Formats: sequence, structure tokens, C-alpha cells
Amino acid sequence: MITHPYIDPKVCGPGAKAVYVSQGKTWVPFAVAPTQSTPLQVFASPTNGLAKPFAVVLRLSETSNRRVNDHPVTINGTEVSIDIVGNGNGSAAWTLPDGTWAYLRSRDLDEAAIVALITRLTPRDMTAAIPGFDLAPSSAPDDLVLLHEHLNSGLSETVTRFQCTTAPNAGIYHVDAVMGDPVAVYFGVIDRPRPYVIAVNGSGAIAIDGPAERAITPAMVTNADPATWDAIRAIGPYGA
Repeated sequence: MITHPYIDPKVCGPGAKAVYVSQGKTWVPFAVAPTQSTPLQVFASPTNGLAKPFAVVLRLSETSNRRVNDHPVTINGTEVSIDIVGNGNGSAAWTLPDGTWAYLRSRDLDEAAIVALITRLTPRDMTAAIPGFDLAPSSAPDDLVLLHEHLNSGLSETVTRFQCTTAPNAGIYHVDAVMGDPVAVYFGVIDRPRPYVIAVNGSGAIAIDGPAERAITPAMVTNADPATWDAIRAIGPYGA
């Protein structure tokens, strides 16, 4: 597992590093509502799910203005607003019979796949330990499963970044090793500008973004030894 991502300086210059560590985090992803107790669920392939199409779902007790309304689709008698943008990211929002509402974000699922997933969801009783959704079984071998779930409190996440450029004025590549609670990892790679590639890294992920030529690939990423990592120039906390 790569914990300190590194690219050969012959490929991408000397580079710089940043580290973000969060323990016991309370998080409402996508800034969709005021801070509140929120069940977070991940629906993905049981094998290498981070690198395949997946969806995450929140169930919120307070609504917000982060609703998509331009494309309503009726699913199980409920109007669901669905939106898919050009980079493959999707979203859906719908109100549940008890007045709570669901917010879904997806990566590389088309509308038919989003509709199929929502069709299989049944809201749990709000007294449940994680009052999200149960997922009806499916006979299709490639259908998503409920892979991870957690309340939005008590989450831990570490993002270790190496950034570099292949040539002067060629743009900066960010190579992030995303680690932590499984729910935090999935939400962490989707609640951000879309990386051009996400690769499985043990129980976490390697996410790479940068210039359009995409010259850096996961195969180029190695794990820096302690001496090499210590010698890399620090650029401050990730996200600063």
C-alpha cells in the first residue's frame, strides 16, 4: 500500500508534499445541508469498487438548495431529480414519505443505472443505528451492493499528496494517497474536483489530477522511503 506517493524526478521534477490528517471528523459531504447527523452509504462493486462506477447516498432531515430539478424522473411513484454532467459525475435528489430527503452522487453511472439503483432502495426506520437505506437483492452479477455505511461523525481520513510538474509551465500534477475509514475514502474521492484516474491502493485509493495530457499514471507512483519523503519540500497542509 502506498502511503507516501512519489514520482521519479526524471519524470516529474523534484516535487513537493502535503499531508492532511483528520480524526473524529463530522462531515456533511457536498455541503448539501447544515451540520446534522447523517447516514452515509456507499454502493459499489465488491471488487475494486473505487476504480469502477459507484454511488454514495446521504439521507438528510433538513433540506437545502442543493437540489437538481431540471430532469425529474418518476421512480416507485416518487419524483426524483437526476442530473449527469459531461465528466461522468451524476446526482439525484428526492423527498421520502416521512419528509426526509435523499441525495445521491455517482461516478460513471448512466441514468438507467442510477434509476435501477434508486428503485432498489428502501428507507430504514429512523430509529435504526444507521437510518439510511436497505438495498433489495439483484440477480444481475454486476449490480452494485451496499459496500460500506457509517454515520457522518467519528470519521478518520488521511490524504498524503505529492505534486510535481513534468516541465516548466506544463501544469501541476497532484497525486493523492487517500486512506482512512472506507466511507471517508469513497466520499473523499467523489467530494472533490474529479481526478482523471482513481486506482485502488490497498484499502484506500490513489487519485491523480493534472494537465490534460495525463502524463502521470498510477503505474509511475511508488512509495517514498522515509529518508526520501523527509527530504521533499513541504507545501503546507493539504487543501491549504
